[in-house]
Amino acid sequence: MQACRVIAASLAYLVTSGGLAFAQDHPSDPQSDDHSREIVKDAADSADLAKKLNNPISDLISVPFQSNFDCCLGTNDASAWLTNIQPVVPFSLTENWNFIVRTIIPVIKVQPVSVELPSSIPLATPTTVTAPVKSNVELGDILQEDFFSPKSPTSNGIIWGIGPALQVPSGTGGFSNNRYSAGPTAVALKQEGGWTYGVLTYQIWSYGKTGPGPAVSQFFVQPFLVFTTHSAFSVVLNTETTYDWKSKQWTVPINLNFSQVFKVAGQPISFEVGPRYFASVPSQGPRWGARFSLTFLFPE
Repeated sequence: MQACRVIAASLAYLVTSGGLAFAQDHPSDPQSDDHSREIVKDAADSADLAKKLNNPISDLISVPFQSNFDCCLGTNDASAWLTNIQPVVPFSLTENWNFIVRTIIPVIKVQPVSVELPSSIPLATPTTVTAPVKSNVELGDILQEDFFSPKSPTSNGIIWGIGPALQVPSGTGGFSNNRYSAGPTAVALKQEGGWTYGVLTYQIWSYGKTGPGPAVSQFFVQPFLVFTTHSAFSVVLNTETTYDWKSKQWTVPINLNFSQVFKVAGQPISFEVGPRYFASVPSQGPRWGARFSLTFLFPE
């Protein structure tokens, strides 16, 4: 027993003395420690920005350029590019409330095609084109969504906002309903851990027109599920479903996107890419596509 105690004491001495020697031979480098802490802080900041970006009504100013490629429209399998410029600007109204301004400006390019294009081509707006379309870049109808949102989540952790939606007949080259439309919009979501899940929706009805075109009554719903890692990488699954009450038609694109937040010369940027599949479209609508997004972030 005494021998065991001697051996144990000797091992303990060797371990402790070796550790002290290692510490003396390899002193801590303050600059290295500061650099490591800075890397960890940047990663945490980027992950926090990614989570805020996944919240449509966060207190983060963002300017996304979302480009959607849709394939195989009509009898000649035409393709279409839709780029949504979507600045989101929050304002502090009171100590407890924010006002979030969300504008969607669709820029559209379609190959020559002479079929009726479904409303999903500019997903932000219910647009119908019945005449042959030239392969030009055109502007779609602008959609304005505004949300009044409490600054703090509910006791259950729900983040919510509600307000008006307004569509302006700004489209060119036939990409317009020539109708002013308005209605309510709302969003509710929850963020816990790396998960963000919720739904955004609106319903608009036409009330004035600037030219020929059918009346508008359109429902939009966007459920979304996002997982964000500590390295600010996100996997995004959503559907941007529209229902045209007049034509009784569904358009259901399903998007699976992958995004990463990073910095370029100190400027936070998010890049997103992924495929899209149309589970339901009007006759001769698109079948599949892809999404590419570049978002500039402006934290306070």
